[in-house]
Amino acid sequence: VVNLVVKLALAYLLEPEHFGLIGMAFVFVAFVELFADLGFGASLIQRKESDLTPAHWNSVFWCNLLVNWAGFMLIVFWVSSLAAIYYGDEILESIVIGISVSLIWTPLIFIQRIKLNKAMEFKKLFVIQSTSIIIGGIVALLMALNGFGVWSLVGQGVSSSLTMLLITWMAVKWRPELSFDIKAVKDLFSFGVYDMSLRIVGFSHLHANILILGGLFNPLIVGYFVFAQIFTINVFKPINKIFKKVYFPLFSNIQDNRILIKKYYLRQIQYITAFLHPLNVGLILLAPDFITLIWGEKWVGAIYPLQYLAIFVSLIAAGGEIGPILKGIGKIKKLFYVHIIRFVVIKIPIIIIGALLYAFEGFLFGIVLSQIVILFVNYMAIKNHIDLRGIDLIKSNIGGLIGASVMGCVIYVLQYMQPQRDLIFLILLSIFGVIVYIFAYYILGKISSLSNWVIPINYRIFRD
Repeated sequence: VVNLVVKLALAYLLEPEHFGLIGMAFVFVAFVELFADLGFGASLIQRKESDLTPAHWNSVFWCNLLVNWAGFMLIVFWVSSLAAIYYGDEILESIVIGISVSLIWTPLIFIQRIKLNKAMEFKKLFVIQSTSIIIGGIVALLMALNGFGVWSLVGQGVSSSLTMLLITWMAVKWRPELSFDIKAVKDLFSFGVYDMSLRIVGFSHLHANILILGGLFNPLIVGYFVFAQIFTINVFKPINKIFKKVYFPLFSNIQDNRILIKKYYLRQIQYITAFLHPLNVGLILLAPDFITLIWGEKWVGAIYPLQYLAIFVSLIAAGGEIGPILKGIGKIKKLFYVHIIRFVVIKIPIIIIGALLYAFEGFLFGIVLSQIVILFVNYMAIKNHIDLRGIDLIKSNIGGLIGASVMGCVIYVLQYMQPQRDLIFLILLSIFGVIVYIFAYYILGKISSLSNWVIPINYRIFRD
């Protein structure tokens, strides 16, 4: 929430081109960062604690440190120039280097964060993450107010990572020893190499949008897209990340109980869609007025991408996250192939063809169309492992869909009745829409609970 507020405040102070430039630069830096842990993080989490020795932890630490520093040098002397050439904008060389400086110190807390994840210390992780975001947001806002422009966004990332370094180093007492065991590294590498490979493909699947947009269009168009992501993908990612962090170690521990895995998987879809379906319907209907009134005419170009991305995010949520299932039951190789199919065979061809034929709007339509196909691919990938049926997915989505549809109809009618809409009206309409949705979802759950069609709202996710 804090991160969302900060980004929206920065959007008011900065220009769309600034967000476009930072988004274009981030893709190159983040791609290099993917190689930093060589998949050892997932290996350490997946491996039983009794099978890990101090040699494993220390060896991975030094490997990670070396790769991060090598990655930083690679960015300084080659990747930054490549980014500037690819996008045709010289300032990107300095921005890429500025973003990447955190590679110098982030490996110092790599093992500490792995230990917190493995021990499922999510409350402590949340506090560390939230504090870092707050400090980074304050720095960025102060820089923006003093006219630093795009460098405000660079300063946000650097100050946030430095804060995380200090807090994590104090919160976790583990310290590295001057020892290295190549056998321990090889022991973890077989699982880690597949995890790293699928993360590379998964990253490309998620961030290829910016790479293609930046290559075909200009920073202004990319800025509109990045702004639209703030309300959609950036809202979904933290929620989804929580479930992934919880479910991967959980499914690894209960990997022989496929019935329980299926239960948690469908419950995840139910809770996420109960939140995201109405949010995205509200964005599609209300975003045009809100953007114009709050952020002004300079961000009007972000309305269409926001509406398309709202549909895109609801499609992702409708199918749930299959990664923790396949990784948890040891099918990481299959997950890698699924990522290849989703990215190389489906997404890239569809969005490039859409962009070449119909420019930016064709690109946006391609994102939505490719996700519809990917939804089916994900279902086919896991259905035999957890005895999943199509009707199970429909049941998990139907409550949020129907409730959001009722809410959307009410909002649309009220908008039609009030052509001249100010900010107070929009806020009241949003609140009324939430009330309508909760009421519709609750009534639907009551009516259908006898037939077990929709599970009534229950926030105790891990009750069983």
